[in-house]
Amino acid sequence: WGGSNSNYGQAQPPEGEFSSVSGAMSHTCGVRTDGSVVCWGVGGAGQADPPEGEFASVAAGEYHTCGAKTDGSTVCWGNNAHGRATPPGAMAVAEPTLAPATTPATTASPGRSRFIDPCNNEIYAVGMFAGGWKGPCPSHTNSASLAHYYLFNLDFQTPRIVTIDVVAHSPDADIELLLFQVYGNSAMVVDEDYGTGQAGIEILLRPGIYNIEVATRSKRLSSWSFNLYFDLPDTAAATPTAAPTAAPTIAPAPTAVPTLAPTPTAAPVVRPTPAPTPTPAISPLEKYAAEHAGGPGAIYVGDLNQLVGPSPKDEYGDSLGNVTLSALQDHLWIYESDYYQSLIEKSNLTNPTEMISTWESINIQLACMNRALPCELLETYFVPNLLQRTNEQVNFRFYSFSELGLAGPDTLDLIETGTVESATIYSGYVAGELPHVEILNLWGLYPSREQEFKAMQSITEDIEELVSWYGVKMNRNWGNDQFFFCKTPVRSVEDFSGLNIGSHGPALSDWINGMGAKAHDQFRFSSLELYRALEDGTLDCAASWAGAGYAERWYEVVDYIIGPLPSFSFSTNLINGDAWRRIPSDLQQIILEEAAKSELEALRLAAIQNEIGLQRNIDAGMEFIPFSDEMNRRSLESAMNSVIPNWIDRVGDPDHPIVTETFNQQIGRIVGLRIQRNGEVIRTN
Repeated sequence: WGGSNSNYGQAQPPEGEFSSVSGAMSHTCGVRTDGSVVCWGVGGAGQADPPEGEFASVAAGEYHTCGAKTDGSTVCWGNNAHGRATPPGAMAVAEPTLAPATTPATTASPGRSRFIDPCNNEIYAVGMFAGGWKGPCPSHTNSASLAHYYLFNLDFQTPRIVTIDVVAHSPDADIELLLFQVYGNSAMVVDEDYGTGQAGIEILLRPGIYNIEVATRSKRLSSWSFNLYFDLPDTAAATPTAAPTAAPTIAPAPTAVPTLAPTPTAAPVVRPTPAPTPTPAISPLEKYAAEHAGGPGAIYVGDLNQLVGPSPKDEYGDSLGNVTLSALQDHLWIYESDYYQSLIEKSNLTNPTEMISTWESINIQLACMNRALPCELLETYFVPNLLQRTNEQVNFRFYSFSELGLAGPDTLDLIETGTVESATIYSGYVAGELPHVEILNLWGLYPSREQEFKAMQSITEDIEELVSWYGVKMNRNWGNDQFFFCKTPVRSVEDFSGLNIGSHGPALSDWINGMGAKAHDQFRFSSLELYRALEDGTLDCAASWAGAGYAERWYEVVDYIIGPLPSFSFSTNLINGDAWRRIPSDLQQIILEEAAKSELEALRLAAIQNEIGLQRNIDAGMEFIPFSDEMNRRSLESAMNSVIPNWIDRVGDPDHPIVTETFNQQIGRIVGLRIQRNGEVIRTN
């Protein structure tokens, strides 16, 4: 059992009788009652490919697996980086060399000697490159939304420069090559175009498991097939020629070497003692991660266990105030993303900006939507850290919108004019002034948080350019699933139809109306008035994420929590430009570094927030009713037929770049939708 089963299959054991099992992140191994070992799940490093033999027990690790045989010996398989798959007393397996391709590359770039055919999973099935294509062989298509992947393992001891080229069979193909590390300490995305029909990279890679994604941005392709060319320089003086299927040579054990009687004139043979393999140095970032593991401020550098531990406040975590490993595993896509890596870089964790300013007294008013996460984290985590880092020279005074008498729609204007020095900009609130940013919250479009997070990463720069006219971006708050707090149970589309539902933005109102209910603008209600509208039945339901509804104590006046409507979008914390320019440059940089660290902590807590918020409402006496399959199907229809068309109307033109470039070329490619020039939304897959 487990939440990642749909990703890896590690919770789908084969039939049979087992004496023991051992589970890791992406694979599981078990010892059958006959002593054999079988593994299931993903084993890109070979950790799920056990040898034959009779075993007493087995232990699965992240990149390797070890087993104790019934004869008392130990054997390991998988990634041998740092010698982890070489038990004490065993000879290390010589690092295999990459054999020449059986079929010569006819269109490879100069010097590209290693070839992988995307339709052949057998080439380099073992060795440095291990793995195969995930999905069917590429085929002819007119679609621009296809992508194919290759998972491979670089199994060596030190970083090496790897050159990868992609050559499309269609010369007019506009392709891109993306590379990122799986389970590693540096999630990266590379997009280097050599020209039409070809893309490539040359990059220094550390040992680990990597994933290549090859995709097309062309509208039409006569052929959707291509070749990959790898060039991995050997560290040895020469690479021996070997047959494609040749196995690596294993040096015989020292005790197996026969003793030869020396001739009278020959000097005795002296065999040099091999030098011990040096322990790889720990990078400054790895050291930082180890020092800050187990609580607030922990970062992900290849080990999710380091993020497990207490949250900044007990109410941000589970019943014990902790962020749990199981929740983090379900949200691994956050921590392996290139966006998460960019936050680590912005934080300057290993080389923080030196403070030069003295005797400054800077107080900035920060208006946030409410006193629930993620806004409250700014007050409880970001502000204290910033005070300490600047020797109390910079302080942000935190207020909720209701405390300042703000409804939300005027926040952009208040920031631009300096009436409010800093505020959270939520697209649903500012849609009247800047409907373009509603692209962040097109409700019903995404079936999962993971897919929406991927889409949001692709448009962060576009959104930052839009809001930069009003102020300076400090950091982002990442949102949560939406739930509907209702007085009556909603178990079907028919139950939802006709209800009066409070909404916090035009796009959400469009979704509600598209589902057959009637949306009412929550802006016209104060916090207390909204509570009373639910209590007296003026509203049948109100929409919010689970934690915010709990903070407003809606569980006192309604009995049912319905949903969720998946969401993992962001709002932006802006600072007035004039206020920003008055801050010395060293303090500006420190603010941005601490803001990035606060966002990293918010993403650590994001793994558990939906579950904890929902559970708190259930514990308060509410009944949770999950959306039915019918509701989920109707949700996407509402997005296509109501939410997106009405958003286009507010933007003003389906030919606007926010539609043709930001949506169609980035979001549409991820969700499989496209907006036509007449405003119609069509499926592309």
